[in-house]
Amino acid sequence: MNKEAKIFRDLPLDSRVKTLVCYSAVYGDITSTDSIALRMRDHAPEEIERVLETLFEEGRIVLRGGYVSLPCLEDIIPRKNSNQIKSEAIIGKRSRAIKLLGKLPVIKHIGVSGSLAAGNGTPDRNDIIDVDLFVITKRHCFWLFYIPLAIYKNIWKKKRGYSLCINYIIDETDLTIYNANIYTAHELFFLLPVKGKKGYSRFVEHNLWINNFFPGFAETTSPSRQRDASVGTINKIFYLAYNLVRSVKHFSIKPLSDSSLRLDPYRSINPNRATSHYGGYQTLVMKKFCNIAEKHFPEILTQDIITAMFPDELSRAILSGEIDAREQLMEEGFGVPDIKKYG
Repeated sequence: MNKEAKIFRDLPLDSRVKTLVCYSAVYGDITSTDSIALRMRDHAPEEIERVLETLFEEGRIVLRGGYVSLPCLEDIIPRKNSNQIKSEAIIGKRSRAIKLLGKLPVIKHIGVSGSLAAGNGTPDRNDIIDVDLFVITKRHCFWLFYIPLAIYKNIWKKKRGYSLCINYIIDETDLTIYNANIYTAHELFFLLPVKGKKGYSRFVEHNLWINNFFPGFAETTSPSRQRDASVGTINKIFYLAYNLVRSVKHFSIKPLSDSSLRLDPYRSINPNRATSHYGGYQTLVMKKFCNIAEKHFPEILTQDIITAMFPDELSRAILSGEIDAREQLMEEGFGVPDIKKYG
């Protein structure tokens, strides 16, 4: 982070409130006054309420039944409770399978992330509501989990319904979230631990940057010690073997020649983690947020606020035009309908 860059929690109270209201709208959703208060524990609820009441009196937001929305999303308010209940029911239908995965000896933590965790389950273009899962494997066990998963995913095709989608896996040897910004902070904020709560606590303690966005979320101010930050010989061997198989499968040397044992946090597959390529939909969320803010709260579209929201290296590269993440997403197989959902 640049020394000159502001930290999100240090922005004016009204700017932060407006940002959180707009951020929910990126997903076509609304937020609650309680949720805003939980993300702003450095301010008394009464202070936040005064800001919200002022925005309501100005006609810039709608306040009703404990919910906050932009005027264009007011019709969601009567449905929000039922949306939340439906999301919880979908997670409940898959809870047994998730808990079984959590009992695997290589798993340190497993939790539900994404839209369902936020109470806003959204079908994809195939009318499937994914139950997104975040997984931490035990030390040097990443490939012992990922290879069987990759084989299974190649054999089994998604069916109509509620599909488990394990889309973020990291090895316990490196718990760092590298694209630390408001997008990943919200993913962490809404994450629902299912198994391995001690592993989850250690993960949060290792990513104390989240307190720059949501003060007090991580209850400690001392980061957990990383016992072994090395990738490990086992993970390296499996990583090279995996790319060798990919080269054979695709009759191309490229997967193997592109292999690197050096961590590139914005590559989808690394020796000790599998994540969304180039931060997933991060750039699309960023662009849609700016479009919504420009229409409803143009005063928050300042350099200070945008860099405070997205201070990481990936975001700076996207904002500067060094990376065309939309093009990268298309190359990685993200469909146009999925991209349009955010962009």
